[in-house]
Amino acid sequence: MVYVLKSRIGEEDSNLQEFPNAKAAAAAAWELCDEHQLDMPSDEWTFDHPQYGDQSCYNMMVPKGDWEPNRAFINFMTNQAESNGSVQIDGGDSEYIRIYSKK
Repeated sequence: MVYVLKSRIGEEDSNLQEFPNAKAAAAAAWELCDEHQLDMPSDEWTFDHPQYGDQSCYNMMVPKGDWEPNRAFINFMTNQAESNGSVQIDGGDSEYIRIYSKK
């Protein structure tokens, strides 16, 4: 299965990028956040939880105990994309980062 990374950060839309697995797409998403100097995981970006609605990315990504930001972000995005077929986090003002499977 191929995973696709699509994003809009600020006024910049990314080109579709394809990856062989969700973890590679999530790692590329992390690099995108780093390029745009987004402090992830963030309270300002949200994830639409199926049961609880909009939740802070920080609350959704950061496990209990010690954590490293890049690992927390990549693990969350990978797990959501693999489990649900897609994951999208929203930054407001039409900003988003999305990973989805392409069959």
